[in-house]
Amino acid sequence: MTIGGSPAGPATVTVTPSPPGIAQASKSPTGGPGTSVTAPTDWAAEIASVRSGVARLQVATCTSSGSGSGLLIGRNLVLTAAHVVSGATSISVWVEGNAKGTGLLSRAEVIGINRNADLALVRTARPLSGHAFSLATADPSIGDEVALIGYPFGDPRLSAKFGHVSDLGRTVTFSDDEGGTVAVSRLITTDAAINPGNSGGPVIARDGRVVGIVSGKRTWADDQTAAEGVGWAVSAAKNASMVADWKSHRPIDRVSCAGSRERATDPFADQVEVVITSVHSQSAIAAQSLALHGTAINLGEYGVAYDLFTPAMQNRMGGVAKWSSMLTTSYWRRLDILEVSTVTRTRLQVSTILQTEQAAFEGPGGQTCSRWPLDYAMVLRAGVWHIDKAQLHGAEPTAC
Repeated sequence: MTIGGSPAGPATVTVTPSPPGIAQASKSPTGGPGTSVTAPTDWAAEIASVRSGVARLQVATCTSSGSGSGLLIGRNLVLTAAHVVSGATSISVWVEGNAKGTGLLSRAEVIGINRNADLALVRTARPLSGHAFSLATADPSIGDEVALIGYPFGDPRLSAKFGHVSDLGRTVTFSDDEGGTVAVSRLITTDAAINPGNSGGPVIARDGRVVGIVSGKRTWADDQTAAEGVGWAVSAAKNASMVADWKSHRPIDRVSCAGSRERATDPFADQVEVVITSVHSQSAIAAQSLALHGTAINLGEYGVAYDLFTPAMQNRMGGVAKWSSMLTTSYWRRLDILEVSTVTRTRLQVSTILQTEQAAFEGPGGQTCSRWPLDYAMVLRAGVWHIDKAQLHGAEPTAC
């Protein structure tokens, strides 16, 4: 979330709008006083011990898609910022996991959200293996060192930034995605660098406990002056009881987009199983996009799935109505990511096996369960991999 404008009072700042689910790039320089790109020696071990529990979230809404960060607080519970998942039709969560070189990917549903606290809790469809963070029981003190961990710019590589606490108890008024405003209070101010995609990630103290969850930053002091080193995190201690209460909640009804067709009542009935064997650094991130695309198809959110095509792909498909008319009974069931190769910095080639179920009249050769050997060309747009082309590689689909 990009924060700008001028102070409306000693403790309130008005902010500029940002797209739902992703922090927007700012005009101001990143970083600020006290920010370090390289971990101090005594921080390195702490980051290494907790990194397996830092999550990368990819979110699709009715109008856009984006990414953010989060933190494991239980085997299937991920805490993040409310603005990362607000308005979500589908959420995909990925963590590195405890086994080196492997990651875990799961769909998730929101079970608790409070926009005035800019916090949300999501429950994943499968347990995730990784470090379970503990929330601090008290706010840090001004001057305390902190580390901010997450996935800025949608990058698949974990990033850590370092700084100090510079203020406590701040209230900030954010513009929301509906043209209104929301005041978030009890914020911790830090000079650690915050970038798009960091939202929802943990801010930890020296003991590894979470003192805050990244909310946003200020980019302009006024219309002429850029601000530096002013970022905000939601207080973990002051919201811990609310988060604990959410853990027993049932999933909140997901957002339904105009023109969608409801195809399931169980929130996890349309889970796409994803298996990643490729070791390419972008494999998990490409898989998140493809899984969100398939999940949207399964849920009848064809517009959401269509938005994960590039404009060129959309032109070839001839519009969402024509494209979706071929999918009336089709469900994605499993996606194997076999091999990923880099074409350019913003283009990937992804080799997959996609398993679908469909009525015989829509299946190739009357198949009701098919395995499609598909190559996807994918293009990076605003930190999210979009589908630019899909074609069979060397063989026709076979029956399951």
